[in-house]
Amino acid sequence: MDFQQEIDHITIYFQPRLFKDKTKISDVNFPNTSQEFRHINAPITRKKMNNEPIYLFMDSIDYKFLLINLAQLGNVALLQKNTEEEDDIEDAMVSSEDVDICEEIVLIKTRRKDVSKTVIETDSSSSVQRMTCKSVSLVLEEYSWKSNSLGNAQAILRSYGTRSIMLDLKPGRMSFRLWISADCSYVLQLFSDSTVRVGCLEEYLQTCSAESQTLTNLCYELSSCYGKLVQSFGMPEHTICLRNFYQCYKPFQNLSKKELVIVHRIVFEELCKTIIENSLTSDALYAINLLFFNLKTFDYPNPYIEETHLCPDKFALMEQVEYAKIMQRAAVKIQAFFKSWYIRAMLKKTSQTHKEYFGVFDTLKKTYVDIFASEKRLVYCPTLLRCVFEHPEMSSINQKFDIFSDTESVLSLRVFTGSINVQECVWVPLCRYEFQIEARDPVFVKIHLFCNLNQYCIRVFNNDNLTEIKREINRVAVCKYPANEKGYTVLGYGWSEHEAKANWKLVLATQTMAKNNLIVNPQSFMATSVLKDNYIPNYKSVICRCIVKVGSDAFVTANLTTSFDDVKICLKLIDKNGKRLLEKNGTKTVLLPMMNLQTDTVVSEPSVKQLVEDQNRRIESVSGVSEISYRKGLKSSGLVDTESNKSASIFSAQKHSLTDGTKRHKKKLSEVGDMDDEISYTSQRSK
Repeated sequence: MDFQQEIDHITIYFQPRLFKDKTKISDVNFPNTSQEFRHINAPITRKKMNNEPIYLFMDSIDYKFLLINLAQLGNVALLQKNTEEEDDIEDAMVSSEDVDICEEIVLIKTRRKDVSKTVIETDSSSSVQRMTCKSVSLVLEEYSWKSNSLGNAQAILRSYGTRSIMLDLKPGRMSFRLWISADCSYVLQLFSDSTVRVGCLEEYLQTCSAESQTLTNLCYELSSCYGKLVQSFGMPEHTICLRNFYQCYKPFQNLSKKELVIVHRIVFEELCKTIIENSLTSDALYAINLLFFNLKTFDYPNPYIEETHLCPDKFALMEQVEYAKIMQRAAVKIQAFFKSWYIRAMLKKTSQTHKEYFGVFDTLKKTYVDIFASEKRLVYCPTLLRCVFEHPEMSSINQKFDIFSDTESVLSLRVFTGSINVQECVWVPLCRYEFQIEARDPVFVKIHLFCNLNQYCIRVFNNDNLTEIKREINRVAVCKYPANEKGYTVLGYGWSEHEAKANWKLVLATQTMAKNNLIVNPQSFMATSVLKDNYIPNYKSVICRCIVKVGSDAFVTANLTTSFDDVKICLKLIDKNGKRLLEKNGTKTVLLPMMNLQTDTVVSEPSVKQLVEDQNRRIESVSGVSEISYRKGLKSSGLVDTESNKSASIFSAQKHSLTDGTKRHKKKLSEVGDMDDEISYTSQRSK
């Protein structure tokens, strides 16, 4: 009889004090917090979209044990009451640290009121029928920073009281997202035998920038095996140490003989490159070849990875093929003779009695000090291993290495921070940066903006074709960025309903590679120009016309905002011939996120006839549409020039009210309406 088939359920009791890491997550601030727990306050704010999860990160070279306990808060006063019996519970308030009292609450809620009634009446009158205690739900899913979709669910919990689940996790780096849904106060406890990092996305990205523990452990093991190999040079145990060196970086999965040859060859090549580039020792390559018995006299075809160079198809007659085979066998014998003599001569140098032995041995010890010493091994070894994984021939073998997935989760961060004072109901540009990709293959980049404003957005544009990278709500989707000519532009902006100080942080995260600086940011600064005035009604319904003049090619962003909510407006970019280059319609606010202004095209004002014709066409489609046009003009217009080799500017135009004005602008603008404009500019210049 199978014992497992007879088991109905198993109850496991655990002692929290025995766990190495203990974390408590709740929407309630406990007055008396225990020092044993790491407390995290995570209130539940339900939104229709863009709800934020909690991120979990674990990194260990051993198997990990994670215990999750989810419960409603033990204080019954925080639960919804629906029976008279719960009034008695309110008087006996339990400690907020006790999270397992929920079981008793559920039992009281399900207690029968009158046990003397019949069975039918008892079942119908049971408070189970009338219980309104709401549930708490939890979903724990796998998370990958390269993915925009949900991962595989590792744990799903739903409880009216308290419930737990245990997870056994494999060695390496593990990332999870934790989604909590609760209509009442809750407490979530995490227990683990290894360190668990819990926090928001900003903290998660910062944690992922640390080196993988599995890779770090491999670096120590590789350095130790290389040191033992050097110490055994010329001794009988040298062959065993060489075999141990090869075994230290082999994956647990079995590799074919062809794959093993490729892996050993690439590791040896990258080791030689690392020593040559970072060691000042002379004849280091000669000593390394002796250490690894790499004594090839010429480049001959490897039968495991290459085809034979003798192709019968190249010969017209069969006699020529037979003759070629005879000549090849003769050449092999001659080469074998000289090769055996050369190898015997080189192997004599590995003997301690040879005159060159101690010179080679000292060279090998210097290479160990320069590359694999305790203070340098974590500098060069991670780069060496990443060069191995990034080799083109390793593309089909990488997945067989467990450590490869860990290296993909190590992030390199490019962080920009700043703050700006935001006025009431004003669109404000937070940041604008350009970056270029310096890599042969497309690179995954995660771009995220953190800001304390309630409404903000981050957008990315390809400067070559002005197309926008896919985004989800107010964030940019993670995707591959190929190298291009003009790079990419990151634009962040926000909106505030009241005066505030906006603190923002822009993070560009990409996978840590062997080559540094995959993302290059040109040195530049951002400046903002604002034009604001009162609108005076006119028969053409034109709010204002402005001239934007640049001294070199520039990428410009423009925003128009009105103080009324239901105003339909139109923002246009027009050249000197009246040709509409770009146009956006909106209500109250409209944005032209990316415009490429070039100096090789002279832009002047459109004629009055063109404006009237355009206004008539607009009236037929939408009534009451205002217009703002951007174009280049003469220096006498009073606008600021942006002189630089490569510049980008943000132009922000805002109308505070749509009431009659009392001031008049310049005579040049009087033909489209009277207004009093204040113009200022902000530009981003390269230094």
